[in-house]
Formats: sequence, C-alpha cells, structure tokens
Amino acid sequence: MHTHSLKKKHRGPFLIIVAMVVFIGCAAAAMLGLSAFFKYYVPDVGANTYEPFEPVDPSNDDDPDGSLPGIVAPSDNADPGQQKGTFVSDHEQSAGRYNFLIVGLDKVSNSTDIMMVVSYDIKNGKINVIQIPRDTYFHTDGVSVTKINSYYSIFLRRAKNDGVDDPEGRALSNLAALIEHNFGIRLNYCAVVGVQGFVEIIDAVGGVWLDVPSDMRYDDPYQDLHINIKKGYQHLDGEHAMQFVRYRKGYIEQDLGRQDALKNFMAALMSQLKSNLTVSAVSDIVKAVMEHMYTNIGFADFVYFAKQALSVDLNNIMMATLPGESAAVNRASVYVLYRDDCVDLINRYLNVFDEDLTADDFDPDSVMVADSVRGIYESPLGTADGGEYNAGDVNENPIKIPRSK
Repeated sequence: MHTHSLKKKHRGPFLIIVAMVVFIGCAAAAMLGLSAFFKYYVPDVGANTYEPFEPVDPSNDDDPDGSLPGIVAPSDNADPGQQKGTFVSDHEQSAGRYNFLIVGLDKVSNSTDIMMVVSYDIKNGKINVIQIPRDTYFHTDGVSVTKINSYYSIFLRRAKNDGVDDPEGRALSNLAALIEHNFGIRLNYCAVVGVQGFVEIIDAVGGVWLDVPSDMRYDDPYQDLHINIKKGYQHLDGEHAMQFVRYRKGYIEQDLGRQDALKNFMAALMSQLKSNLTVSAVSDIVKAVMEHMYTNIGFADFVYFAKQALSVDLNNIMMATLPGESAAVNRASVYVLYRDDCVDLINRYLNVFDEDLTADDFDPDSVMVADSVRGIYESPLGTADGGEYNAGDVNENPIKIPRSK
C-alpha cells in the first residue's frame, strides 16, 4: 500500500514533467520549422495581390458632377493618335527585384502627403527610394484637381460611395494602377500609413536620433498640426518625428525641402535600425509595424524583406526625387516633371524589366502635361542637376535645405 501510495503521489508531477518535455519539444520543432521556413522562403515575384479596377467614366450617372476620375482617363492634352501604354503588362519582371508603393496620408483630407516607390534588388543588395512630389501636375479629363496627391482621396470617396467592403483596398488598388499605367513602374506591394500610424511605427522601432538643423515652429489648427522642435541633435519620438517630416513652411521650396528633409530622416533611421535591430527581433518589430498600416504585404514577405534589408550597406541605398520644377497652371501652383529625366531615373532605379522604358511609354495619356508648361515637361535629358543621394553620405553629411527668412 505504501509503495502504491508513493506512485500515486508522484504521478501528478511526473505527468507535468512529461507534458513540459513534450511542449518544449513541440515548441523547439515549431521554432526550427519557422526558422527553416524563413531561411528558404522567397516571395513570389509574380504575385500581385492588389486588384486593379476598370476605368471609371467621369460622366457616369452616379457621378453627376464628374468629380470622381477613372484610373487612366486621358486628359484634354492627350494626342488622339497616341497608342495607350501597355509597358508594364507587356513585360515579364526580373527575378529578385521588387517594387513597393509607400503612401503617407495627411490627417484631414486623406491626401497623400508622402508618396514614394521603393525598389529592392535582393541579388545585388541595393535599395532605391524614389519620391513623387505631392504637387506633381496630374490631370485626368473631367476632374477639377490638378495634383497627384488628391487621387487616393478621390478613389477612397468613390469606393465608400459604391459601398465596397474594403474601401481602403479599393483606393490603394486604383492608385497603384494609376501609377503603373502612367509612370511605367511595376508595383508588387503597396502600403498606406496615416499620421497616427506613422507616430506609432516610429515609437515601435524606438524613435530616431537626428540633428535638427534649425528651430521648427508651425501651427495649423485645421489639421491639428502643431510643430515645435528645437534645433540640435536629439532623440525624436514618434510625435516629434511626425512633426519633422511634415514641416515644410520654413523651406524656400516648401515641398521639395520636405522631400530632402525626409531623405535625412530616412538615412538616420535606416542607419540606426541596422545598428540596433537584431535578426531575431525582426518578427516582433514587423508585427508592431503591420498593426499601424494598411498593406497587401503578407507577414512572411514582410519578415523576409526586413531581414534581407539589414544586410544592405547604407552606401547601396539610393534616394532621389522625380525631377521637375514648380510652375503655375491655371493659377494653381504645381510641380511639372521633366519627362526625359524622369524616364532616365526610372530606368536606372525602378525598372524591373529587361527592356527600358521610353518617352513614348511614359505618361501615355498626357495627364502630366498642360500646354502652358509643355516646354518644362519636354526639357532635354540632363536638365535636372543632381538630386540623387546615397544614405551613407546623407547619414554622415545631411542634406542642407535652404530656409525662408
């Protein structure tokens, strides 16, 4: 009896130990399996999980004021004999090259304050970041707006009016299709981030140390935007990082100044992530980041790209803004692109095909030119002076941005 009693007394702890061993074994196997998965996993270069939608007729009965544009509706400036562009759909993408559309929204109107295409060449360990200025002239027939930053908001409004289940996805799909068709840039992944999402993301990665070149002060009660950052090298949390990248009124060339300030910010952030972020922590950071953005990038793909990016040398991260100049079209201040310089920049940094984009492929519906600025738009190749930076140089010597007095 005594022996039997002892066996019964020890059975409970024994079973717990067995269960723990089994649990640890299963957990270890799962971790090994997950590790092996990410070791051999490669995103499908042919995958494109957003769905482009059919063009919308601006004169449609459900849109009597003609304020909701189609995806590729030609402007009044289009050449009637010009063939519609099919550059993206007619070419096969090279393996190991991926393009991402990254969009940052303002707080009130859902306009795209930040729009950039990030191209990642896995094989050669290179990342290229090309910014599309918010004021870029872009005018489709029947639409009153003449800047590209309004189109996501318009697409979102139409999606909500149509009662679609996923209006953000529809709007992002339309914007991606708009850029693919008119710029000749293949987009594999898209992400949109609001103001608060940006704040949360920067906090999630630990903020960023940055040398603020001068005091920044600005107040816009309409957008609940209040910027107050002192000059000097300092740690910016999410809130102050948001203020830094949204500041523009103090620059002589307001939006272009902000584009360069964003380059300074990105260079500093990428440098610190490379120094402080370990491969083992990537999955947790990715989860936190994905909670604060709308994207079609799956978790596995996101982790893959993030881990690969940690090995990219800062000098192999190139940043630039689509070249052009400020001008007035119908008394509106816009940014008119230099077509030939844009084509050259896209071919060098964003083209994932074996064949080069041509001037005929770019802007096939002439939505980025008006007669009054055609001379600017058709400027000869080489009009743009510089404007390309690698993150290593910028991290060591931040871009100096001319300030207004």
